[in-house]
Amino acid sequence: MDNQQRIPERNTDFVGKKVAIIGCGSMGSKAAAIMARSGVADFYLIDGDVLKQGKLVRNELDWGSVGAYKVNVVMVRLCVIRRDAKVDGWIGRLGGQYSTAHLVACLQKLASCDLIIEATASGQGFGFASSVATQDRVPMVWGRVFGGGYGGYIARSRPGIEAQPQDVQHEIYTWMTEPDKPKPPQDSDI
Repeated sequence: MDNQQRIPERNTDFVGKKVAIIGCGSMGSKAAAIMARSGVADFYLIDGDVLKQGKLVRNELDWGSVGAYKVNVVMVRLCVIRRDAKVDGWIGRLGGQYSTAHLVACLQKLASCDLIIEATASGQGFGFASSVATQDRVPMVWGRVFGGGYGGYIARSRPGIEAQPQDVQHEIYTWMTEPDKPKPPQDSDI
């Protein structure tokens, strides 16, 4: 019998929380798996893409998931990690062409989450996520990994403690565009 506590005591704060993962690719799939292993059992996933063979090296998923919608296969992965996982998903790209009712339903579910993790590498994805985070006072974490060896970053915004996500993002990009700094690459979906 193994009575050893493997999850740190501080992770009990995750119990009963719902986490949104926007973008289920290389960063989002790993963030989802880490959150599940850290105590989160309730997820809302958003992504409109299928997993491509060339992206396996960076993804939490494997060959059995190639060709399937990332939302669907990350759902399965979370249920493998946690038997008690409750996972809802929306197959779509924030900023894509959908009926207003379809998009509003997605954003309402997003607003019901306790944390938003935005990992789309998309200016539009960030715009929708940060608007919901600001309006509904939901903490948000987001990150970017830039190609070509440029690097990346992870940022957060907690309502009432730190600046709103749009303001944090503006400061990051302002800092990156100072004349003595390398130019950041353009977002992939602006």
